[in-house]
Amino acid sequence: QAVLHRISQSHLRDPMRHDFHQLTASLRLFLFPLLQTLDVEIYNHLMEAGVEEPFFALSWILTWFSHEVRDTESSKRLFDAFLCGHATMPFYASIA
Repeated sequence: QAVLHRISQSHLRDPMRHDFHQLTASLRLFLFPLLQTLDVEIYNHLMEAGVEEPFFALSWILTWFSHEVRDTESSKRLFDAFLCGHATMPFYASIA
């Protein structure tokens, strides 16, 4: 129980707030600049399509990709990486 409390205060802090304003702000700060640097083609496509809010990535961050990745072993490996890494690791995985 202590471990879950600690994780909720660090790695899951933004997704566990009463609304998603902080999480979407964090996604805007991380996701779009990283895309602009690492994958200009996708970034330009999103901008041309008028995507200003990163709502498409919310479920990835909220569920640590477990909603999208159907392979249990892959999900376990992602959870391990996210728990062992920095709290921003799911944001970087979103770019991959």
